[in-house]
Amino acid sequence: MDNVTEVREILGTPEYVAPEILNYEPISIATDMCLTPFPPPPPPPLRSIGVLTYVMLTGESPFLGDNKQETFLNISQINVDYSQDAFEGVSSLAIDFIKTLLLKNPR
Repeated sequence: MDNVTEVREILGTPEYVAPEILNYEPISIATDMCLTPFPPPPPPPLRSIGVLTYVMLTGESPFLGDNKQETFLNISQINVDYSQDAFEGVSSLAIDFIKTLLLKNPR
C-alpha cells in the first residue's frame, strides 16, 4: 500500500471485518494494523486486539447478531454490549482497555 493508490475490497470473516471494509472505504494501515510502513504513523487503535480481548474475557463475540446483516450493522455502528452480565467478574480496567480499541474511525 502507498499513499497514492486507493485499495477497496469487501473481504473478511463477518464477525471480525472492519467497519471501513463494510462501508467500502479505502483500506489503509489503520484499518487493522496488519502492516507497518516506514516511517510508522502514530499508532491507531488495534481493533482486532479489542475483538479478541472481548472474546477471551466474555466468551462472546462483540458484534455477533442473529444473522449476517445484523452482525454487519453492529460492526458498522460499533454496537458492543458492555453490560455487567457480559463482563461479570471482569475488571473495569479491562473493559476500558477494550473500549479504547473498539473505535469506528481509527484514522
